[in-house]
Amino acid sequence: MKLLSIIVSAITEYIETGAKKFEMDTTTHPFTKLPDFPKIVKNSQGFQILESPKGGKKIGLTLAADSFDGVHPKSLIFIQDMLLAFFETHIGIREVLDFPLPKHTVAVGFAMQGFEVGDATGKFYPSDGNQGFTTYQKISANLQAVYFTSHRNQDISFLSGILYFPALKGRAKCFLNDRAAVHHTIGSREPYPLQDREKSHQKVNHKSYGRFCSIARKRVLVDCSGKYVRHLEYDHFWNTWKRTVCEECLVDSVLYKWEEPLTSQIASRIQQADETIAVFNRDTGCILEESPKVKDLKEFLEVNPDVNVAPEAALLAKILLGDGYEGRIGGKISEHPLEINEHPLEEMSSHGDSPTSSSSPSCSTSDKNWSHPLEEASTSDDDDYLKCSMDTEEDDEFEDATEDFEPSSSEDSDIVIVN
Repeated sequence: MKLLSIIVSAITEYIETGAKKFEMDTTTHPFTKLPDFPKIVKNSQGFQILESPKGGKKIGLTLAADSFDGVHPKSLIFIQDMLLAFFETHIGIREVLDFPLPKHTVAVGFAMQGFEVGDATGKFYPSDGNQGFTTYQKISANLQAVYFTSHRNQDISFLSGILYFPALKGRAKCFLNDRAAVHHTIGSREPYPLQDREKSHQKVNHKSYGRFCSIARKRVLVDCSGKYVRHLEYDHFWNTWKRTVCEECLVDSVLYKWEEPLTSQIASRIQQADETIAVFNRDTGCILEESPKVKDLKEFLEVNPDVNVAPEAALLAKILLGDGYEGRIGGKISEHPLEINEHPLEEMSSHGDSPTSSSSPSCSTSDKNWSHPLEEASTSDDDDYLKCSMDTEEDDEFEDATEDFEPSSSEDSDIVIVN
């Protein structure tokens, strides 16, 4: 009976392998509002985040019962090796991958740059607090891509994370195919936040970029290493990379011109203005007589948690602050505010290095010459897209990891040209 079981399992795996490769070559699955979880994931009993103090929440594991022994061990080794390569330059995250993944792991999710793992399987959220919605796209029987679309700009969906479902014993594995699919999915994404692709790490260092192609009706990885750009695709039947000509992508490569998003343009111009913005104390309903300048608003609110932006400046504040500050904009202003003689702005001015939070609410200030340290030290560096204002040193390391996750040189040697 055991021999018969082995034979049946081998035949099943062989048939499923062929079917999986055929599906990956011929089918582009639609975007859905809900993920297409395997049955074993639906019956999972736990979720664990491999959080690093330095790296943040970048990897999430979905676990079955401790006694579950149906996952193929090679499948867990495969995804762990993928993660080690993906986070190669991110020491903080690699530290949590020093030990083997639990043998009862039935799903692994990892977040892209600018995103973090949420509190459940398939949940990924922007690190900057941007609000939007999530969609899912099946890549293979073992892979799903997760996309985030901002409410502010629904024209582009950003890859927020990837879900991998380890192969069960006796089922199709297709490691080479899934590895290539991950490479392609990551390479064909738009950077988050949206940036000029001509200055991107991927374009400059790897001569490729991602875009949506209306002819192919899907996101494509565009190779620009030659005289003319071409789609870089993977042939799952022959397990080799190939390049194909695309008229639309060729024209786009010539006519492409980066334009700053309208909201970013407006915010940038406002921040350059030497104007103040009205703020009030929530506890007293008192408008502060001396308000912070627009370019200092975010830091002022952070160090003064009892202060809100006045309702008449709500629209301006939303443009300046973006998402995540809804509770700090607007509110009820008292017609007869309390008279309190403390001065938060004056107290900020008395500290030479940085502003500090006021010890109590204030309605006025006598220091008319207050100048924020950031105003004196402000610069106008023309950073590239990897040096956006929200980035940290850890983000830069993670950017290198994501951008370097490209087809290896050994795979490139197998590339064939398809005219």
